[in-house]
Amino acid sequence: MSDTNWRLVRSLSLVGLLLYTTSSLAHAHAGRRIAVGVEDSKLTAQGANNDPTAPDYGTRTYPNAVHDHWKAVPGNPNFAYAFSPEFDVPNPVAELQVYPLYLKWESTSKWGNPPIMPPAGTVPDLEPLSPGELITIESIAPYNTNSNALGDLLISPSIPATGVSDIPLYYSINTPPAGVLYALEFTLHSGSPDLQPSDSLYLIFSPPGDDPVTKLHAASLYLEEYLATTVAVPEPGTVGLVAMVLGSVAFWRRCKSR
Repeated sequence: MSDTNWRLVRSLSLVGLLLYTTSSLAHAHAGRRIAVGVEDSKLTAQGANNDPTAPDYGTRTYPNAVHDHWKAVPGNPNFAYAFSPEFDVPNPVAELQVYPLYLKWESTSKWGNPPIMPPAGTVPDLEPLSPGELITIESIAPYNTNSNALGDLLISPSIPATGVSDIPLYYSINTPPAGVLYALEFTLHSGSPDLQPSDSLYLIFSPPGDDPVTKLHAASLYLEEYLATTVAVPEPGTVGLVAMVLGSVAFWRRCKSR
């Protein structure tokens, strides 16, 4: 695919960022997503996969984390992209309605060459991105940013009483993502003065590929659960701050099903 054709495909795809409000609340897309809610006047985030053909189908047993996989671009090995995880706001409470909803990008880290099947108790060796390595996220203009600038991304300019679903963001990376898991930390914010920001929310991006081993699928699930359930997430580059046993039955059952 030529660079000109790829830019055209990307531009046409980004039109979807402006059309989601006209879609039905029935999910148009099956795949991994974050459902935004409110509990005790605080924003919440719940990861899930609503694709019944996927081995990780269903709602995660922990909040605040979900992964998806980069998509490769034929003829351009130094670039990859994704349009999910998407966001849903089902059945919004009154305090969430009418107001805008934002993601605040807090930090970015990566886990290079993780174990294919991480043993229980593994502490991910999270480190900063390498110089020149850049992840970009585009939402509704002008809320576009990257892993250097961080900042806000607009999820919805106004949450209707009926809720919204299948809200995409456009994620891209300027380097080959093979063998690396990327962990992007966010918090959810509302324009409502009555709602507190969410706890940290992690979107994890895994390599593209044709099989679970190449895609680091088991390691992705492990990192999800680690970030979602560890009380204090290690600072990038820090190893061994928290020795946590993650041998949960749900996790290993999912891994064994691959």
